[in-house]
This record gives sequence, structure tokens and C-alpha cells, in this order.
Amino acid sequence: MRVHGAADSHTVTPIIPLFAPNFFQALDTHLREFRRAPPDKSALLFPHLKNLKCVPFTNFDWKGSEFFVRESPQLLTLHISYIEGRFAFEWFPLIRVLLESAPDLKDLSIEAELAPQKVSPSDLAELARLIEQRPVEKLTLHDAALASPQVLTAMANSPSLREITFLTLDDVLYPLCNNAVVGQGFSALTSISGQFMTVLSLLHAAPFSGLQEINVKYPVNWHPTPRPRLSWSWDSIRVFLEVVGDHAPNLQSLHFQLAANDLEPSTQADGPCAFLPLARCWRLETLDIDIQDAALPSPGSPNIFNPEDDDWMLLCKSWPNLTSLLYICGPNQSCRSHTPAFNPTPRATTKTILQLLENCKSLQTLNIPISVTKSGVRACLAEARNVRHLSLTEMEA
Repeated sequence: MRVHGAADSHTVTPIIPLFAPNFFQALDTHLREFRRAPPDKSALLFPHLKNLKCVPFTNFDWKGSEFFVRESPQLLTLHISYIEGRFAFEWFPLIRVLLESAPDLKDLSIEAELAPQKVSPSDLAELARLIEQRPVEKLTLHDAALASPQVLTAMANSPSLREITFLTLDDVLYPLCNNAVVGQGFSALTSISGQFMTVLSLLHAAPFSGLQEINVKYPVNWHPTPRPRLSWSWDSIRVFLEVVGDHAPNLQSLHFQLAANDLEPSTQADGPCAFLPLARCWRLETLDIDIQDAALPSPGSPNIFNPEDDDWMLLCKSWPNLTSLLYICGPNQSCRSHTPAFNPTPRATTKTILQLLENCKSLQTLNIPISVTKSGVRACLAEARNVRHLSLTEMEA
């Protein structure tokens, strides 16, 4: 391991070595015996260190992470990266060290996976204590580490927690949120990132008056053998959009990405446009919905996800601050020749583009499916002088 000038640095990224597994434990024991009393901050090895990123290769390497935390009294940011393919780490001892040694911690990201069967109630209680007792603003955790009403409540009641990123939690947080009463929590939260069912479950649990950003990502499997995963459908996406409109009225940015071939068929093909609840998000600036087909058999999108001109007109009048609108619902860009077509013919026309340009004066990026003629394209281009990125995905002769 090389750490040049670490004693005076504000940022260190040690790649903790695979050899000498007891090195940090022995060094830590030696320093404790040498000092014989709790040292003042100036006597610690890294008194000015504020940002630390560790890449452990084995469970022994956690002692190295703990060592750096103990010797860094001003630590603000701790990121523990994950080496894909390695086993699940037992990282709760690190939480205990953070409770002892990092009073000003603001950003905690532990990507290393945790085996659910190794989590004890006392471990989860200490994680809840860390969230309650530290001014953590950004938190990235996943798996069984959050499968606790106590931890969920600690996050909800934190006055400082601004951003949460969930990793691989579909089958963990979903039943937890549906059985927990969070109340009026999450008042400080401004950003949520995670998989679809995870974010939907959390939004169901409480109102999010301060929420400004939602990022829904396609699931990443961290296990050699996939765990049972909750299925989602067009109906659940419709419910998601309704919950966003009801519980996140101050939303400014929504990024939504799913693979269409994973979706179950809809039981409600017709009815009001699924996007209309987002009209309640009057501060919306960015809407990016990407539901692409990966050239595998898929049930196709129902009409409620194929907006008409009147639907877009109502929405654009509700979004005066809109700067970016992307809606992709069909074959992936790399497989446009996929047959049969995933999405039915777009019902929106040139009228939608002109209404968006008229009502959303700050619009810079526009990509939605419409049916348009060549003369309609010329009309759109004439009005889109201030738009930087314009894509018309369906064209008639």
C-alpha cells in the first residue's frame, strides 16, 4: 500500500493489500499500547484527512479500513468500494468504529455486499444509531443492512439525510416498507436512487415534500444465482407515476429506466394517460423515461403509455420550467428492426411539439415518439431554434 503524504492530505485512496492480513490489526494494537491513553487529535496519524476511499480484497482488509478511520478524526467522506465476484463482507465492525471515531461523517458509501443471514439485530441497531448520531447527508447501502424498521425509521427521522442510494433491494425493502409506518419522516430528503420496486415501496411509506430527484435504474444482479425478485408490470409503473404525483409534488428531476422485456402485461390497457399524475409536479425540469425492448419477447405497451396531443398539452402547461423531455418506449436503438414493433404507432403529432415549444420556454432537449410528416418536420424546426437536441422518432411519408 502506498499513501504519499497521508499525514497532511485531505484525500486518500488506499488500495489495501492482499498480503499481510494481520498487519493493520497488529499496528493498531501496537499504537494503542504505545499511547496507553486516548490520544488527542494532533497525535493521530491522519489528523487532517477528510476523504477516504478503500478497496478491500478480503475480509482481513476491513481491519485496514477501520485503522484509517480510527486515525482520521476529521473524516467527512468514507467510500468502501466492492470487488465484483468476491464474497459478502462482514462490515458491521466498521460501523462500530465510525460511531467511535468519525463525529463529523457526512457521506457514507459501502458498496460491499452483506450476507442477510449474518446480520444480527444488534448490528442493525448500531447502523440505526450511526444514522441518528452522525450528520450523514449522503448514504449508499444495500441488502440486509437496511432490512430493519429501526434503520428505516432512523433514515426517516434524520434531519440531515439528503440523498439515499439503494443497491439490490427489490426483495428486501419492499415488504418492509409496506409493513412499516414511517409517518411524517424524510423531511430533509431531496434525492432517491434505486431499483424500481425499492423506490416505489419507499415512496408509498411516507410523503416526500422536499424530494427533488428520483432515479430508477434497471436492476443489477450481485449474486451468482439470482434471488427471487418481485415482478413489475405496466400497471405497477402506472401506480408508480401516481404515487410520484401524490407524494413528491416538488420533484424537479425524474429518471426512469427499465427493460421492457421484463414487464408483465397490463390489466388496464385503456383509460387516462399514465403520465397525467405528473402534472402535479409543477416544478419539473427533467423527465427521462426509457422503457426499451431488448429484442426479446415482450407484451407491448398499452395505450395509456401512448399519449395523445391533448395529454401532452395538459402536461406541458403544468411544466413551465421544463428543460429536458425524453420518452423512449420501443425497440432499443441497436435493434430498431425488431419485429413486431414493441410500441404501437404514436398518437401524438406535430401539434404536441409546437405546444411544448410554446409553453416550455427553457426546453433544450426533446425526444418523444410522434407521428409526423416531412412538412410537419419543417414546421417544428422553424419553431425549435433554441432547442439543442431534437429527435423525432416516427415519420410518415
